[in-house]
Amino acid sequence: MTITKITVVGAGTMGSGIAHVFAQNGFEVTLNDIKQEFLEKSLATMSANMDRQVKKGTLTEEAKRQTAMQLAEIEIMKQREMANMELMKEQQMAKIKADSNYQVQLLKGKQILEQIQLEATLEAQMGNEITGRV
Repeated sequence: MTITKITVVGAGTMGSGIAHVFAQNGFEVTLNDIKQEFLEKSLATMSANMDRQVKKGTLTEEAKRQTAMQLAEIEIMKQREMANMELMKEQQMAKIKADSNYQVQLLKGKQILEQIQLEATLEAQMGNEITGRV
């Protein structure tokens, strides 16, 4: 099996660099991010890097054009994907909250138990003092 297409999720420094290298090496690249501005910045960075390479003579104008063509799709995450991510985040937060509530209830239970034990000890001591047994 030969890999000819890749998708890079995240158009930050690392994602942009990965997409750039794969595109320069003939792969059809889909770059995906949650905001259009991140994608635009990534493309501007790749273009500036390739301009610098052309100026140095390490890349031809034709190779630059081919690389740009390999960047097949630049897309914003679909609403469904965003909704799924939001749902997973809410589920994780609910679990953390439930775990936290459990911990709080457990702590309250321990505090109540300690208070009952303290009161029982004090009552026992007071009872002993009244009867003369200490």
